[in-house]
Amino acid sequence: LFAIIIYFPIFLRLDYGGLKNFDEGYFSLRAFGMAHYGEYICQYADMPESDSGVNTKPPLFTWVQASFFHILGYNELAFRLPIALMVVALVALLLLFSKDLTGKLTWGYLSVLIMLTTPGMMKTHVARSGEHDLPFIFFIILQIVSFYLYLHSDLKDKKYLFWLGVGLILATWTKSAMSLFTIPAFFLYALSERKLLPLLRDKLTL
Repeated sequence: LFAIIIYFPIFLRLDYGGLKNFDEGYFSLRAFGMAHYGEYICQYADMPESDSGVNTKPPLFTWVQASFFHILGYNELAFRLPIALMVVALVALLLLFSKDLTGKLTWGYLSVLIMLTTPGMMKTHVARSGEHDLPFIFFIILQIVSFYLYLHSDLKDKKYLFWLGVGLILATWTKSAMSLFTIPAFFLYALSERKLLPLLRDKLTL
């Protein structure tokens, strides 16, 4: 039942409407350039009278979208579907965090319902577009959840440290140095919880 409920805001008529000029059109051209011309390193937005030129963002999700163009063809659905699937991954992450933190899924369901009914998340630029804000949000939340659970396992459960690293690397490959903004917050939170010194002494952390 829950899967049916979340289908409608995430996937229903996902291909409806043309690509938005900013910044969906730019990202689609970069993915098209990769898929059509086989240029997987340099990302160009070949738009007349545009100063966008070479894209300065890392290519992780442009690679993914180019792959979907190969599978589904050059259309809005192929371009937006990878982002929609990341919304599903974010839903799963929130549910798992709720289960791990409280032993129940109640708060996870509530968090997901709030997220899926928030216009800022579900409209332009984020969940139902081909832009890369949603994957970046997912990787940042993965970092936050992993760090929180690692810290409150008294630095014993190393799998959370692994997922923290995964989130940091993939966020960096999505939007470059913006992914590093979480690190000062992590140190401040560890300090507030009086766990900064044990964290600094942990060889795996450093």
